[in-house]
Amino acid sequence: LVIDRLREDGSTVRVFQSEVHKNTLDCRFDPIQITLSKLCNGDMYRPLIWTVFDWDRVGDPDLIGECQASVMDLLPPPGADPGAPNKQLTLTRKSDESSKKKKGKTYGRLEFVRAEVHRRPTFFEFLGGGMQISLFLAIDFTGSNGNPMQHGTLHECLTDPPNN
Repeated sequence: LVIDRLREDGSTVRVFQSEVHKNTLDCRFDPIQITLSKLCNGDMYRPLIWTVFDWDRVGDPDLIGECQASVMDLLPPPGADPGAPNKQLTLTRKSDESSKKKKGKTYGRLEFVRAEVHRRPTFFEFLGGGMQISLFLAIDFTGSNGNPMQHGTLHECLTDPPNN
């Protein structure tokens, strides 16, 4: 499974590539945890290209199919039943001169068991929500440090430029 982010100019940027599942046509991918900034540049409506390949021992992997969906397309609607059916995307192929595969034909499906976006509150939102902070501050005013205007004391303030 490869996820590419579609840019404004039509080019793509690879944002994720899953582990390889060998000798199976019924893959179950591990859950993905990825930041929105990396996945879709923070734009949950930005199109993502989901591409599935068939691994080959010899040569390059064969394209099974691809589909396009944004993060918003994968999220359940607000207030949806948690037991609602999973989101399924149909894998199709673009026309390929070198292949006998037909354009637009269904070559499988990509099923999302669960899609969630977890929002992390900022420090200021914690404060605004009533978070309390205790601050302990200590200032050393003891005379044992010596006069800062005298040479050789702990907090000496030199009037001459340094490195003389």
